[in-house]
Amino acid sequence: MTSHQPANQRKQLRLRQRLFLLIFIPAVALASLVIGLFAWADWEAEIDLIGAKSLDKTQLWAQGLENSFLQAETDLQHLRAQPVLEEHLTRPSAASLELLRREYMAFAASRPEYGQIRLIDQTGMEQIRIDRKGASFASVPTERLRNKKERYYFQATLRLTQDQIHVSEFDLNVEDGVIQRPFRSYVRFSTPVFDEAGTLSGVIVLNHTGPALLRSLRRAEKATEGQALLVDSGGWFLKGPTSEAEWGSILAERRSCTFGRDFPEAWPQMQSKASGFIQTPRGLFAYVSTSPWKATPLMVRTSSLRWMRDRGPEISRRHLGWRLIHHVPASKVREGLIALLYRLAVPGSASLLLCLLLASGASRVMAQRQAAEASLRESEKQFRTLAAVADVGIYQCDDQGRCTYVNPRWAKMTGLSRKEALGDGWFRSLHPGDMAALSQAWERFITGGDAFHQEFRMCRPDGTVSWI
Repeated sequence: MTSHQPANQRKQLRLRQRLFLLIFIPAVALASLVIGLFAWADWEAEIDLIGAKSLDKTQLWAQGLENSFLQAETDLQHLRAQPVLEEHLTRPSAASLELLRREYMAFAASRPEYGQIRLIDQTGMEQIRIDRKGASFASVPTERLRNKKERYYFQATLRLTQDQIHVSEFDLNVEDGVIQRPFRSYVRFSTPVFDEAGTLSGVIVLNHTGPALLRSLRRAEKATEGQALLVDSGGWFLKGPTSEAEWGSILAERRSCTFGRDFPEAWPQMQSKASGFIQTPRGLFAYVSTSPWKATPLMVRTSSLRWMRDRGPEISRRHLGWRLIHHVPASKVREGLIALLYRLAVPGSASLLLCLLLASGASRVMAQRQAAEASLRESEKQFRTLAAVADVGIYQCDDQGRCTYVNPRWAKMTGLSRKEALGDGWFRSLHPGDMAALSQAWERFITGGDAFHQEFRMCRPDGTVSWI
């Protein structure tokens, strides 16, 4: 008995371990699947939230740019309607030109966003030019004025009617056929001016400086997690990740510096929609289409590539527009994922602990039950072995009196085989005179719990009677 006890304990321990694993592993797998589904849903919601916030920022930035363009339109209308300009166009003189120059100087003092304010005659010759350098501005002497008849924005403006405004590309300033260095970037807003007779007399040009245009964008960028980018329709950077990547559409040595080259996963997807956000392995990109000519509402496109309004000034265009992009790097997006994992750590740990406790308790109960069943089977086996060699008759029955087991000695005593005795077979061999007394004694035993002790006769198959 003692020698078998450690072996039984080891066997029961191995059984508990197997049962524990059979319960714990599926439970953990199921809990992990549920938590994973919740995590995936939360992560999708987190990405949508980051994208929506980023897109809101981008739309606000675009609105700020468009407001600057609307201001330029208003300023051109103001300059075009000045009485001193009308006087100069009708009766040009040195005095009237000087009065106009003073008006432009006063205007420049209130508009630091303009790098140049110019009046150009119909031949392309600058009549007045106010240049700004930093916080200061000055009128350019007559001998330094230049002829701009070959410049595309001048030629395009000459073709406009009185109620139209031309918006140039966002490009670098050129003087005497050479790009100025350090670079000076402008968007030029220009409109034709006419004298009292309706004769084209010249062009007013406002050079909106690139730094002023992008200053609010750079300031807003610092308050966000990410980077603001501005690209033209070809994907060249107007505001790039670095200044060395900008102006690839103009500078041959930077021709390969494009958004499509740096972010090939995002650029093709941006072509199908005017705005939205895209998640890629390089991070999240929110984008909005914007442009100077988009700033004024009620504009439609014509075959001549001009955008017209139902009322007021019209703005013609030379290219397809810009993309204002907010790039949230993948590292910042991953920070959101890590924060999400931290939030899931508590319910995940609780689920794991619960699975551990349930598996441990269930495996212990199941192991005890299986051990009890095994012990019962072993006891029954030992009983059957002893009963088989016992010199007394042994009979087992259920609470209904149906026979479930007889040993060989009992079979020999009654003359019935084991098969014949099982169930109600033994009762049919009972002597008729003892049936009533035996039934009553059995009923008292079942209902009252009294000890059962009864002698009765069995009719053997050979006709003899045996007392049991």
